[in-house]
Amino acid sequence: MYAIAPETGVVEQIGQVDGVVLGLAVDAEGTVYLCDVINRLVVRVRRGEPNVVYSRSAGGSEYTIPNYVAFDDDGWLWLTDSGEEDPDNPGGRIVRIPPGGGDAEVMSPENLPFPNGLCIGPKGQIYYVDSFGHGVSELIDGKVRPVARLEGVTPDGIAAEADGGLLVSCYYPFKILRADSASGDVTTLLDDTVGTTLRMPTNISHFGPGLTSLAITNFAGHKLLAVDPGVAGMPLRYPTVRRPEQ
Repeated sequence: MYAIAPETGVVEQIGQVDGVVLGLAVDAEGTVYLCDVINRLVVRVRRGEPNVVYSRSAGGSEYTIPNYVAFDDDGWLWLTDSGEEDPDNPGGRIVRIPPGGGDAEVMSPENLPFPNGLCIGPKGQIYYVDSFGHGVSELIDGKVRPVARLEGVTPDGIAAEADGGLLVSCYYPFKILRADSASGDVTTLLDDTVGTTLRMPTNISHFGPGLTSLAITNFAGHKLLAVDPGVAGMPLRYPTVRRPEQ
């Protein structure tokens, strides 16, 4: 796991896990909470300290594919547990891990079609993408409200914009879309039809002064891209979180 200084491009390794990392989130102290898909855990990583298992289950049931995490204002860590990679047998769910870690609460139905990227809107809304359901949805009081239909693509990552828009990265074909959270209208921000630069984009996040830049990870391209999306991003939450027991 690495940190990159946007101003200089200097790369620093800040930790390592014995697994494969998908999504991650950061608290006020710079501690990283990441999804280890091989060991099916959420792991807490801090410079110079041993890694700690932060959560391994929700409602007493172990995770299948812990995929993406995002903090809310109160230090709860929201997680997409995607279920098996089988479009014909959806079994994903969205859970939230209490501050300090441990067994999570199940906050959604348990048959979602591969919930993947997740973000929190300006009013605390929980938005996520269903990779096999081909859409963006909002989770409200345990129920799912469709926000936008994404025909012909496999959505993966999502990031909230300051004006209410939602940016969605598409694992295939290689696109970045913008969905209006109110109207559901969808437009194309980036489209690489031959995959020379944008190749299987996954997680996306705003960064830099004013959050006017967008970082894009590329699963097949093995590189990190930076683009100007034209609209500033919604700030992430960096809560102070009680440390779990060692």
